[in-house]
This record gives sequence, structure tokens and C-alpha cells, in this order.
Amino acid sequence: MILLYCPKPCSTDNPVTAKKCKKCGKPFPVHGKKYRVRVIYKGHRVTRLTHSLELAREIESAIKGDLARGKFDIYEASKELTLDAVFEKYMPFAKSKKKTWANDESIYKRHIQPVFGHKKLSQILPIHIEKFKSDLKKAVNRNGKPYAPQTIKHILIIIRRLYNMAVKWDLYKGKKPMDKVEMPKVDNEIISLLTTKQTARLVETLDAWPDVDGADFIRLALLTGLRRSELLKLHFAQIDFEKDKIRLLNPKGGKSISIPVSDGAMDVFKRRYEYSCGFVFPGKSEGHRYDIKRPWAHISKAAGLEGLRLHDLRHNFASQLVSADVSINIIKELLTHKDIQTTMKYAHVKDDILKAAAKKSFKMITEPEPEAEVVELDKVRVKK
Repeated sequence: MILLYCPKPCSTDNPVTAKKCKKCGKPFPVHGKKYRVRVIYKGHRVTRLTHSLELAREIESAIKGDLARGKFDIYEASKELTLDAVFEKYMPFAKSKKKTWANDESIYKRHIQPVFGHKKLSQILPIHIEKFKSDLKKAVNRNGKPYAPQTIKHILIIIRRLYNMAVKWDLYKGKKPMDKVEMPKVDNEIISLLTTKQTARLVETLDAWPDVDGADFIRLALLTGLRRSELLKLHFAQIDFEKDKIRLLNPKGGKSISIPVSDGAMDVFKRRYEYSCGFVFPGKSEGHRYDIKRPWAHISKAAGLEGLRLHDLRHNFASQLVSADVSINIIKELLTHKDIQTTMKYAHVKDDILKAAAKKSFKMITEPEPEAEVVELDKVRVKK
């Protein structure tokens, strides 16, 4: 049986076609409804809660199918944890260890919980994960665009992590379905270096841009390679104007660290310090600014760089350093990467430069330029 569920504090089941709750009288929303699946077996009630009527029907069919095949033993299943139960135990651990725990929570509740949250760990098979992965490839995000392979990979990593933690904590002794699931292949190829002309257009646009805050933010992103969040949270107390350094507090890559910045970046910091000694980019009220999407959208469009992401300026910063023969270990420190392998993805930039030089040398040999005509003019040799 599938019922329309009125959430707490009412917690009442209603017919699927109900327009409002029979108990509290509250109208049901057009979107965001909750459904309760109820199956009674040998005097025991099995219930599941989901946010989709279509999914509720699938859950009901799955439970009935398991019952018909004799694979659903209420007494045995009650001893085993569901994925939801493991996730509840995982979150306190994640909050104490991971800076991105909120992202894990959001991904789980949005993608994983509706499909697998109600299932016992042993009930989730590799074929179920494969179907889940296939469905994600066909789905679209909130912007109407297909999910990127990296996004799908992150979703699957959370499932794998939950099984690993359940085994580590002796909560589960069965098979882990993710062991037999192939992860999506992610193309880590980074955006190419901005050309000299593109960089010049961007700088010219920033020089003339009326929104000083927006222009300064983009300029600092270009000159420092800092992450968006690091720039937004940056306080002048973290800037050492005598040593031309900034101290990043608890960055994504690990412990707090001081890194040097260029003269150009320091000029921007000094100019901004003249009218604000708190956050480098203060918000409208107390605190720092939280968003830079609109200024970047307008500035990148005006500079003819539509399609370039703000984060690509960080890639560009790293690529410029590689092309200038800066050590990959130094680049790792400047980017505050925790793992050198993360920085190594920029190593191909130098290979591309060397390859281009090799091709040019071959062309110079096979297609030599015609000799310039030389004339004598008052005994001074000039090329026509």
C-alpha cells in the first residue's frame, strides 16, 4: 500500500489522491510530497518513506518480489543495518574529520538516500549500483545539464565509503557491492593557458570595469591562483605587507600555511586596505562577501571569455608557473595541495610546450622561410 504522508508533527498517512491532510487539514504541496510504502507480512509491518511516487511504487514492488521469493526474512533483516543507519553513524565522524562533510550530506540526501537509504547493506548488489550509475548518466542537474562524470564519481565514492566504514567499525561483514562496480572515467584535462591576447583583454576589461570589488576579486584570482572561498574569507589580518605574504587559515589542502604573493597582488591588497581593514571583500552587513558569480559572468562576457570558469584562473596560474619552469613541488605549496598527485595534472603543460617547440623546429627545417631581399642604402644593410 502506498500512502501520502503528512510530516511531523502530524505524521499522518493519507490516500495518494488527497489534496489536504485528513488530520491537520494542511494542503499538500504540488512538489516535495512524501510517500509511505506499507507492506504487511505474517503480522509484521514493513514501511519505507520516500520523496517520489514513482520510487514508492518501485520499492513496493521490490519488497513484494522479495517476499514472493522467500528472500525477505523480517527477523533476520532486523538485525542488519540499513544504509541510512550507517550514514547516521558516519556523519559525526565526517564532521570531526572532513571540511567537506556538508557536501557529503547534501549528496547523500539528494541522490543516494531516495534509492538506497531504506535498504539493508546486503540487499544492495553491484547490479543495483550499475543501474543507479546508468540513471545518473541520463539525469540532469538543477541547471538542466547532464551530470558530469566527476559528479557521478563523487556520489559513488560516498556509497563506497559508507560500506568501508561499516566494515571497519564491525557493523557489517558481508560483501561490498562497490568492489565490483567500475568508476566513471574522468577526464582531468585542464583548460589551456589563456593566450597573450586573452589575458590582455581580461586585464583591459578589469582596468575599465566600474565595479571595483568585482574587478579586484578577478584580478587577485588571476594573480594568486587562490580558491574562490579562500579569497572571499581573506582578512587583512592574514596579510603580511612587509614580507609580501598571506596566511591561509585551515585551507582545503591541509594545515594553515603562509605563501608569498606577487607585487601586483600586493598592490591590490594595499589599495583595498586604504578603505577597509577588516575582510578584503566585506559583505553588505558584518562578515565577508559570499558570492562572486554575477560579476564574473559580466566580466568574462565583456572580455570575450564566455565559457571560462572562475576556477580556470587557478588552473591558468598553475599552468603559467609550469611553463616558466617552476618546480612542481613549489607549485604544490603555492596551490596548497595536500597530495602531489593533484599538482601533477599540470605537468602536461610543459610537455605541450616542448612538443610545440619540436614541431616548430621540424617546420623550420622542412619549410624554410624565403631569404629576405637585401639592398644597400648608404652602406647600411636593411631587409625589404
